[in-house]
Amino acid sequence: QDRRMLPSGAVVYVDSPLTVAARRGEICVLDGVDRALPGHVNLLRCLFTDGVATLPDGTVLEAHPGFRVIATGKPCPRRGSTNKVFHLAINFDDFDVVPLSLSHEPG
Repeated sequence: QDRRMLPSGAVVYVDSPLTVAARRGEICVLDGVDRALPGHVNLLRCLFTDGVATLPDGTVLEAHPGFRVIATGKPCPRRGSTNKVFHLAINFDDFDVVPLSLSHEPG
């Protein structure tokens, strides 16, 4: 969720694309998940592990069974790491994308 202040001074929360996708059972693409803030990593871990997360406005988000995430980011260290993203990354199947050589590029 994104917190916004109205001209009247009232604070409102607006659902993020991730929140909308989780509710509707859609696919959400998270680019650069390796740069996620610690608070976001904790929320994502709860959502991926339990299917439930408490949002900043206090509401409980229950992920739809069809909710899926595609996450991109730099590789993170493996087990035994204190890297904040490692604990999130174990929820994903990972694979390395090898750059194409010039002989494989079209054209």
